[in-house]
Amino acid sequence: MTWKLCATEFKKNVYVKDLADRIFSGIPPVFRAGLYHSWAVASKSFPSELRISACSSNNIIMAFSHMSLDICRVQFHPESYMTPFGEQILYNWLNK
Repeated sequence: MTWKLCATEFKKNVYVKDLADRIFSGIPPVFRAGLYHSWAVASKSFPSELRISACSSNNIIMAFSHMSLDICRVQFHPESYMTPFGEQILYNWLNK
């Protein structure tokens, strides 16, 4: 389930909750990320087979992965110049 944010999110801090998530290997636990969205995944109806691995500074889900399948998703733009560790995140995703 998703919900519309009151205002469009832009550049924010992302807080990694699950440092064991392979896409965040070698990434600091807090980093800046480029966000360009006005919708968010709702945490209150979040499926139990998914694990939240990162949130924004205002607690919006920024990354999650499946508990048993090799599936992960980010809600920010790792390819953006506003995401300094984006290249490492993409490398981790491609090589995991």
